[in-house]
Amino acid sequence: MTNPTPDASRAPSSRLEAAMARYRFTVTRPVAVFVVFLAAMVFGAFSMGRLPLDLMPDISYPKLTVRTEYPGAAPAEVENDVSRPIEEILGVVTGLTRIESISRAGYSDVILEFAWDADMDEANQDVLEKIDTIAPALPDGAEQPLILRYDPTLDPVLTLGVTGEGKRFDGVEGLKFLRRIADRDIRRLLEPIDGVAAVKVKGGLEEEIVVEVREDDLKRTGVAMATLVQRLADENINLAGGTLRDGRTRYLVRTVNEYRSVEELEGTVIENRDGREIRLRDLADVKSGYADREVITRIDGREAVEVEVYKEADANIVEMAERVRTALRRTVAPRMAEQYGASVQIVSDRSRFIESSIAEVRKTAVVGGLLAVVVLFLFLRDGRTTAIVAVAIPISVLVTFAPMKMAGVSLNIMSLGGLALGIGMLVDNSIVVLESIYRCREEGDDLVRATLRGVAEVGGAVTASTLTTVAVFFPMVFVEGVAGQLFGDLGLSVVFSLLASLAVALFFIPMLASRRAEGVRVGGVRGRLGVLGEMWRSWPAVTDLRRSLGHPHRWRYAVTIVPVVYVLLRFLVHASALLLGKVLSTIAGLAAAVVAGVFTLLRRAGAFVVRPALAAFGGALRLFERSYPPVVAWSLVHPGMVLLATAGTFAVMVFGATRLDTELIPEVHQGEFTAEVALPVGTPLETTDRTMAFAESELRERVPHLARLTTVVGSEPDEAGARERGEHTAKLRFVLGGAIVEQPAEAADGPDAVTGASGRRPRGILRTLRGRGRRGRGRRGPRRIGPDRNVAPVLVEREPLDDPAAAEAEAVAVVREVIDKLPDVTMNISRPVLFSFKTPVEVEVRGYDLDDLAQATELVAERLRRIEGLRDVAGSIRPGSPEIQIEYDRDALARLGLDVRTVAELVRDKVQGNEATQFNQRDRKIPVRVRLANARNLTTEQLRNLVVNPGAAHPVPLSAVAKVTVGRGPNEIRRISQQRVGVVTANLEGMALGSVASAIQAELDALADALPEGVTTALTGQSEEWEVSSRSLLLAMALAVFLVYVIMASQFESLIYPLIILVTVPLAFFGVVVVLWVLDVPVSVVVFLGAIMLAGIVVNNAIVLVDYVGQLKARGYDVHAALVTAGRVRLRPILMTTTTTVLGLLPMALGLGDGAEIRTPMAITVIAGLVFSTGLTLLVIPTLYAVVDRRFGRGPSDAAARLAAEIDAVRAADLAPETDDVARGRSAEEDAP
Repeated sequence: MTNPTPDASRAPSSRLEAAMARYRFTVTRPVAVFVVFLAAMVFGAFSMGRLPLDLMPDISYPKLTVRTEYPGAAPAEVENDVSRPIEEILGVVTGLTRIESISRAGYSDVILEFAWDADMDEANQDVLEKIDTIAPALPDGAEQPLILRYDPTLDPVLTLGVTGEGKRFDGVEGLKFLRRIADRDIRRLLEPIDGVAAVKVKGGLEEEIVVEVREDDLKRTGVAMATLVQRLADENINLAGGTLRDGRTRYLVRTVNEYRSVEELEGTVIENRDGREIRLRDLADVKSGYADREVITRIDGREAVEVEVYKEADANIVEMAERVRTALRRTVAPRMAEQYGASVQIVSDRSRFIESSIAEVRKTAVVGGLLAVVVLFLFLRDGRTTAIVAVAIPISVLVTFAPMKMAGVSLNIMSLGGLALGIGMLVDNSIVVLESIYRCREEGDDLVRATLRGVAEVGGAVTASTLTTVAVFFPMVFVEGVAGQLFGDLGLSVVFSLLASLAVALFFIPMLASRRAEGVRVGGVRGRLGVLGEMWRSWPAVTDLRRSLGHPHRWRYAVTIVPVVYVLLRFLVHASALLLGKVLSTIAGLAAAVVAGVFTLLRRAGAFVVRPALAAFGGALRLFERSYPPVVAWSLVHPGMVLLATAGTFAVMVFGATRLDTELIPEVHQGEFTAEVALPVGTPLETTDRTMAFAESELRERVPHLARLTTVVGSEPDEAGARERGEHTAKLRFVLGGAIVEQPAEAADGPDAVTGASGRRPRGILRTLRGRGRRGRGRRGPRRIGPDRNVAPVLVEREPLDDPAAAEAEAVAVVREVIDKLPDVTMNISRPVLFSFKTPVEVEVRGYDLDDLAQATELVAERLRRIEGLRDVAGSIRPGSPEIQIEYDRDALARLGLDVRTVAELVRDKVQGNEATQFNQRDRKIPVRVRLANARNLTTEQLRNLVVNPGAAHPVPLSAVAKVTVGRGPNEIRRISQQRVGVVTANLEGMALGSVASAIQAELDALADALPEGVTTALTGQSEEWEVSSRSLLLAMALAVFLVYVIMASQFESLIYPLIILVTVPLAFFGVVVVLWVLDVPVSVVVFLGAIMLAGIVVNNAIVLVDYVGQLKARGYDVHAALVTAGRVRLRPILMTTTTTVLGLLPMALGLGDGAEIRTPMAITVIAGLVFSTGLTLLVIPTLYAVVDRRFGRGPSDAAARLAAEIDAVRAADLAPETDDVARGRSAEEDAP
């Protein structure tokens, strides 16, 4: 039996009255409420324009790299003499979590990784102080260690190409000229820009004055190479000599003896023998040359100079890139064009992808908000009510930006994704509040009382549901690793937006709902014109003038004309103001009439579409509302079947979760990739260049979607990031897209010549030109559209791809096919790196002996090549370049009065050459290098015959005092935590990290017995980072669920009923597991973040339902009736909140636009969990509630007693006045038989 249902509006409790009093100011002081929210919106809008843009939160590992150059030293010497001493002294730096060193030929890198919260300024100072103490102990020849604040393994933010046309740029002299202007002008102009850490110049020819010494003349004259080098250095000086006074004048004394010409250099006297001068020209040929080429760069098959711009570790990519582009437009490109006739092009700009990704997130948020508003209109079927609820979205979003600015949150995919995620949730609170107000109106309350009672009844539930969502973000302080960094910005943006939406729902929405829409209807266009006519007929200024001039006391004491002038001036000012107001009002009125007319026509035309849609939606909703109570009643009668089905979903969820694959972060496709190609070690640069030129021509023809191909043959000595370095390597950088548009620098006045600082697409002719090259799926080779070559094009844009992942896959397949045809060539595919991540697969092989490490590394690499899904497997320990190793006989040297160092330096000077001095030419210094003639083509036999005792009576060849053999050394020696390691890396293709990691671990376990003694292996890289992140995320999820329980327990004053609500969490995870499995989406950090958010979102519907069940029980309903009634009453708001949240996330879940790989899994997770949990909650929660209440709940007698007490406490003044409709209804009931 069901207890009588009393009218809630006639039996208010004292608690309800107190709650109504708290919200009374929202209806009594509407202006104050409005201006407070207006001020918050203004501050939010002001802050929005000052938030920095970035692709992701700062998830680059806090790193410092200490680089020390040691020219001419092999990796073993670099490790022993440089890397190890630096490691030992830096190993005690505060906050250090990992230390790694890489020793390569000629230089050492010691990489320091710090804790995520480390103060990098303090760390930098600490490292600098310790380096100062170790620098004097480094070997002679080692340069001062440098601290790199940027990560040298990251790709540059911008890559520029410097080219020129005409005879001036042809041949060797042209390449020297390009390199000179890039070094002297472009680098100097870009390096001072804020945020730029380094500017590297590659390609071209570095100018040198080469002194090619003839070995035969040295033997004949007996002049030592060291003597020649020293004489050139001593003769080329400018030296200050102090000051002197002559009479009344003080002079500066200067020695001015720098070389002014090459002829002067050739005439330098090296020695004076028996009155005969031996000049440089007698021993060597002096000519303008270039340094040994280490790198050759080409852009679309044309040789050019490449300029790479790197950002500082803590600099914002988008802001730094914008400053660089501004400098290029205003300074660099015009100067290059006017002074030298050269052009500068932006070959690659990583910031464009970031801007595009952020724009896509904004667009998805806007579209999601519009979809949510459309759903609201379908549910509410009232424009004014929909507008009141919809206003919560822009207000909440704008208010959010102010605390985001205060918290130092940037606009990135995660923070904006959090806002987009919350777009649908922002209206949830407002929906519940407005629905409650609307229900109170239907129960007979006047507008003000309905507003106060409506918000008071649901205020507690709304606050609790918001706090449960907010609470899941508090455990983020316990999340470690990459997940912790990602979680921060996402959590703060969601928390700020939800708290703002709570404030809007509790204060702003009641203020709007309590306002009556009063005013005079003007009756369409004719009425508006009548109002305007009445306005022009009324002139208060004339009336005021008549009244002033006709006043009886105006002239009684007037003895001057001043009062008349005053009245006339006042009339003119008043009339002018009125005239201006009438003109503006007329314009506005006419415009409003036109808009109203157009709107009326559109409304009438749209009614044919909207009305059927509203009718269909309303019919479906009414059918669902009629069907739901019987279904709930059935579930209450058959709880065993419902609970059995619930247990089945739990089992499926647990079973499916163990079958899902895992990855750390989804791979982002930017429409760019790099093929790192390696020929056999020792291949000369010229041979590598010829091989790549042959491959380039075929690749430009065959690679689909190709917009630009940049080739770098060889590598710089200190280049980092690539697997191999040397003259036998090359990098082919592929940029995919549609047509290329080049914009002249002189025309680029605005924020950007092509897309603008905001990333908006071009309009007009540029849009037309670019549209012709769109979707170039079948196009072969690059297609460029640009201005006259006499004007320096600087800004280059490519048409974005519809599906970058598919385009990359097609292009990579063609590249692999072409490169695989080349003999003895290996290749590795890599993609642009915007933040330092470890490689997906990384196996550390730990030991000490280099031979054992090399053997074990190769064994591990061989095993990994067998695993499906791994490509480009390679070990870090490989044979280095072929070496001619010289082992000196100390006894033989001692007999000749020589020592190892002297002879070794002599050999170095003759073969490698020595920079004797620098030749000053205008504002640049040109190195003067002294070396043997034809040293580049020196054979092993000629090396053995080099004289080691110049000037002696009997020349002694090198072979007489040393053993000269050919061998190989390691390409590098790597140490991690001060232990030697070999690292095996691999890329993933078609497989996720989790399944591949399991297969790798199985192979490593099987290989353990076959490794040399003392060698161990460890699976690291992203797999290790995933283990750390997933453990802390599971802990955070458990803590989040606990906090949700705490909040609900305090809300319901019960320890049992919150446990019922928590059942919705595994029900949601059941939906997540099913959808992820169907769509083949791996579990990643992003999915985990969505799941943690889900734990706070899915309980909201159950909270609203259970809270209302408790209210009905307090009014005297039994459990069964309360559950059925609460389900019927709360069904519509539950469906509204779920649908708005789901549709608000739908554009993000579709995976459209740049950066979709990161934001899509999170949206899919929330949508899947919310849809499944809502459907199951409407059945499972009432059933569980009935079962638990039957066991632990209080009986109906207690409820009846409480009801009687409340009725006794009611005062006559508290009762709502009886309306005419209610009176007529009561009369009809009394008259009924």
